[in-house]
Amino acid sequence: MMKIRVIAFSRRGCELGKRVCGVLDGHECRLYSKTSADVVGTEKVEGPISNWTGESFATADAIVYIGAAGIAVRYIAPFVKHKTVDPAVISMDERGLFVISLLSGHIGGANDLAE
Repeated sequence: MMKIRVIAFSRRGCELGKRVCGVLDGHECRLYSKTSADVVGTEKVEGPISNWTGESFATADAIVYIGAAGIAVRYIAPFVKHKTVDPAVISMDERGLFVISLLSGHIGGANDLAE
């Protein structure tokens, strides 16, 4: 069982995040939002995303960013150490059409999770 943290930056992204967590049976999936929209079923991130990302790197097996890939890259950059210790990191567009394995693809399972 993987501990997966999903964060979305828009209402549409939050709706996709709910569906993503719903299909990840057998995994512990928590959905977070960083949007002004009041989205039921998400945990609101009040502080900086950099703090959330640092905590997620320390506690999660996988992190899914729903939004632009550049957002994910900027936030994970300070925390990247080595492929043997980093969590799997995936970026998805808010429509769910494109899923990119950004970090720990083979060892961390990001490639499998992206599929």
